[in-house]
Amino acid sequence: MLSPYYCTMQALSLIKGPAVDDWANDQVKAMVARINHPQNPIGRDQEILWTDFVTAFDGTFTDTTKKQKAHAAIQQIQMKGDDLDGYIAAFKRLAKEAGYALDAAGTVNIFALGLKKGLMAAILHHDNQPDTMEDWITAA
Repeated sequence: MLSPYYCTMQALSLIKGPAVDDWANDQVKAMVARINHPQNPIGRDQEILWTDFVTAFDGTFTDTTKKQKAHAAIQQIQMKGDDLDGYIAAFKRLAKEAGYALDAAGTVNIFALGLKKGLMAAILHHDNQPDTMEDWITAA
């Protein structure tokens, strides 16, 4: 089994390029300082070396606008052709990324508005109007 130190150093050695070299070098220096610290050094076998690297990587390179992009995309989503399953899957994925509760009235309304107009009209002409997301999906 490879040590967390070795795994982290291997991962850092693969991060190359003018936009990321300084970050990778800073991570190497910080890790070396932690394992060589005169008081309470961290052993090379300690999992914290890897988890701290993953946390630093995610914090630096994760798309911080993912939620905002999902919010904008869900406002524009429309069912394409007769692909109801694709629409449902895409809608649920965007709702999750945007932080929307699937059974919230606003989310259900956005879902209904994205359905093909004829399909939405047919659902609205039923005697029993759907209330929840699952009701809308079943009716569709």
